[in-house]
Amino acid sequence: MVAWGIVMTIMAFVKNFSQLMTARFLLGAFESGFAPGIIFYLTKWYKKSEQNYRISLFFAGAAIAGAFNSFLAFSITSLDGKFGLNGWQWLFMIDGVVTVIIAFLSYFIFPDYAETATWLTENERKLAIERIRLDTGESAYSTHFDKFQIIQAFKDLKIYIFMVIYFCIVVILFSFAFFIPSIVNGLGFNTVISQLLSSPPFIFGCISSIIIAKLSGRYKVYGPYLIFNLLISMMGYILLIVPSDTTSLKYIGACIAGLGIFACIPTSLTW
Repeated sequence: MVAWGIVMTIMAFVKNFSQLMTARFLLGAFESGFAPGIIFYLTKWYKKSEQNYRISLFFAGAAIAGAFNSFLAFSITSLDGKFGLNGWQWLFMIDGVVTVIIAFLSYFIFPDYAETATWLTENERKLAIERIRLDTGESAYSTHFDKFQIIQAFKDLKIYIFMVIYFCIVVILFSFAFFIPSIVNGLGFNTVISQLLSSPPFIFGCISSIIIAKLSGRYKVYGPYLIFNLLISMMGYILLIVPSDTTSLKYIGACIAGLGIFACIPTSLTW
């Protein structure tokens, strides 16, 4: 987090395309371990049946961030010209500095494991550890890892199957998340209205993620819920693709796509 926050801040001062691409590469490299690390961290605190809901809360945060990102970007870029900096430079600088601050605070706030959590009582620590051990076995709560376990993971066919599934889901998620303002703008709305109308699909996605997580956790079923949400997102994309002059129908399609696709991420990862 510190590294990508610094890179984000530095991006405010790039002068050409090659510098921008170098910074973007480093940003992605440093950020790539964040989401997997968070999910791994959550597995050390929650039982299998509880994980989807917690992971969905994490990704709901990302969905809400997407919903308000447009408002934030619009507000920050209004600083255009202050102290000789462009609006986009202010955006990178503020995002980067805030990330570094939060990363610094996180080091002191988050304990590695329940047994090192100072804000838990002795009985609460024992309970937190015992819950995980009873649910997934002794090995699941191990704090030691060796090369053999890593080799086992690389040899596990299921890992590669889920890589393909997750790759397909992420492609349609981020193509939607990154281009929704352009999609809405293409429906005939101006830039400001497009930014405002980009928020509801993210909000619908946040709500659906939490509902699906609660249901799948209760019944301990993941595959059918994943397929169900993918079918919903397909319906939304079909409405966007089919030629039509009805703007409202197209926008409903965008909302339906968001409703379906966002819930797929935590469900697939939990599974």
